[in-house]
Amino acid sequence: MQKSTRKHPSTEAQAEIAVAPKVPIAALVAGALGASGFSLSIVGGLLSHNPVSDIFYRATVALATCAMAGYAVGLVFEWLVRMESARIEKAATEIILAESPQIGLALSEVESENVQASAQQRDIVVDRAAPTISKKSGR
Repeated sequence: MQKSTRKHPSTEAQAEIAVAPKVPIAALVAGALGASGFSLSIVGGLLSHNPVSDIFYRATVALATCAMAGYAVGLVFEWLVRMESARIEKAATEIILAESPQIGLALSEVESENVQASAQQRDIVVDRAAPTISKKSGR
């Protein structure tokens, strides 16, 4: 009897999720709401026959206000996505452990995938932080 080397379907799905590009939800929501606030303010100002300088001033204020509000909403969305991802990962791990005849092997596979995913996240965080780090010249 041969042992199957094929991974469990939920393990494959976890691997696909781990390599999927991470989208900055907060920035996308902030941009979308800011652009919407700006355009609505322009249209409203034009329909009410306001002077152009007032229209653009109010549109810029609306852009900034809506972008800040959108960023806050986006941060909440990111938090919700992280919570749901953690819940799904925990449930998938429990399913793998329950269905696996070799519990130790399944546990080590899940742990190695978690280590790989966290290493990728750490690399992303380091890459984002790299431009802000300044090197001091040594003598």
